[in-house]
Amino acid sequence: MSWKFFVQMAIGPIHYAATVFRNQDTNDTGQDDLIALTLDYVANVLAAIVTDQPIPKAPAGIR
Repeated sequence: MSWKFFVQMAIGPIHYAATVFRNQDTNDTGQDDLIALTLDYVANVLAAIVTDQPIPKAPAGIR
């Protein structure tokens, strides 16, 4: 198996972790939401790398 397989297997759990952080409270500000935003971005970067796509720009919240 190639390294891409293992990276692809990690993308889903990273998005899930982002959802867990995002759902800790009802607002969309704070440390939990910043962590969620960062985790989603990391998962999107990994997906782009695995599929040989351009790296997405970082969301404004983490620039």
